[in-house]
Amino acid sequence: MKQHVTPIAVDGQKAVRLERLNLRESTYDEKWIQRICYENPTILPVDEIEPSFGGMVSICEELTTDSGPCDLIYLNENGFVTIVECKLWRNPEARRKAVGQILDYAKDVAKWNYQKFEAECLRSRKSEEPSLYEVLKRYFPDIIEQELVDRVQANLQRGRFLLLIVGDGIRENMEDLISYICAH
Repeated sequence: MKQHVTPIAVDGQKAVRLERLNLRESTYDEKWIQRICYENPTILPVDEIEPSFGGMVSICEELTTDSGPCDLIYLNENGFVTIVECKLWRNPEARRKAVGQILDYAKDVAKWNYQKFEAECLRSRKSEEPSLYEVLKRYFPDIIEQELVDRVQANLQRGRFLLLIVGDGIRENMEDLISYICAH
């Protein structure tokens, strides 16, 4: 059973009741959700979904694939890749489109080797880091480069990714669709 409560933000001894935003306003779009998730990867309940993908680091936004730009890519120290598609659920067509998109992105990325994955991620990241290893080393100082490369390469070859569709809500029929896909 789902439950809904009013969340509060606690800062020291001060508690502030949070108010629900009207996400139908044009201020709030998919880029808004994407930016929040990129800057705050720990808001995604990855450890509850698949613990081996936990501890993920934001790698890039808008990763170019043959099927179009993938919203977000995360990577953890064990070489597990998380692919995220952000959607607002205003549009009833969004659920099918989002599932198809994220499966297409996973299919495309699974064709890559480590070198291609790294090059595309760094290009989308638009930063000065010379490697994904250098990005992760800031978070995991004891990481060993060759082990990371080998693990990412193995996960790419196996197509082992965590696929997340993140939005401002979820429709009941979307849960049914995802349960069906996971069962098969």
